[in-house]
Amino acid sequence: MTKKKIFIIIAFVILAVVGTLIYLGRNRNSNQALFFYGDTCPHCKIVEEYMNNNQTEKTVPMRKFEVYNNPINAQILQDKAKQCGLNDQQIGVPFLWKDGKCYVGEEEIINLFKSITGAN
Repeated sequence: MTKKKIFIIIAFVILAVVGTLIYLGRNRNSNQALFFYGDTCPHCKIVEEYMNNNQTEKTVPMRKFEVYNNPINAQILQDKAKQCGLNDQQIGVPFLWKDGKCYVGEEEIINLFKSITGAN
């Protein structure tokens, strides 16, 4: 491996760690839900459609993180999943972090929204 490739890998790792630390520092006391999705994920599209149709974000403030194309967002997802005790095989999108709890999959997330908002 060339020195240039090693430098690029080290720089990428440093940027990912710094980005994660900055994010976590800014959102330590936030009550926002965190919604993790992938651009081409069909299950994510179903959840997003449900949120749009039921105006979920009016009741459940949230930030959205695309993870397929953003390694920093993917690392934040990994960190949240590990806080819930999930192993790598249990982590996927759609994924929602709310009030220190993890919700994985369209059914689990939509059921949570229904219980909060009273929507169908």
